[in-house]
Amino acid sequence: MRWEYQIVLALFILMSLALGARASETTDVVWIEGEDAQQRRVSHNGWYDSVKKEALSGGEWLTHFDEQREGLVEYEFSVQRRDEYDFWIRANPIAARLSYQLDKENEWRSIDWGRDERGRMNIAQDNKPDLRFITWVKVGKVSLDAGKHTLSFRMHSGPQNHGAIDCFVLTRIPFVPSGTT
Repeated sequence: MRWEYQIVLALFILMSLALGARASETTDVVWIEGEDAQQRRVSHNGWYDSVKKEALSGGEWLTHFDEQREGLVEYEFSVQRRDEYDFWIRANPIAARLSYQLDKENEWRSIDWGRDERGRMNIAQDNKPDLRFITWVKVGKVSLDAGKHTLSFRMHSGPQNHGAIDCFVLTRIPFVPSGTT
């Protein structure tokens, strides 16, 4: 009986490894947490960071709040296939100006908060209706070649250059965001 158990266990492990290797070969979804930026030039503010962390996808977000300078962050990622990807971001939309730049191209593109927005919610710890909101917005489609890429964001809102990113998603498959997923 013991050897049968070992065979079943070995088969289960081999199947799991095979399925895991297959999944990594065909990456259809790239999900990146805001706080995981490889490069960042941001200034934190205690008031702006005083939010309900349980409402954030990874329990944190990346923020910037500084009258003296814009915030700038950069993320690195890879895709396995050349294709068009839907680009969604979960970020702070209130009086926010957030622009992105793909693969350090010359042109910064502004995110349109009125385009396919979903799930706007107040996440202020004190529930005050101020700047501390979060929402999903479909940025649009981006064409990506297989391989490594960079995605940069610039926070350049109003007098404090405020901005916050919870996460963003690039996907080849249908995706409808809801809450933290």
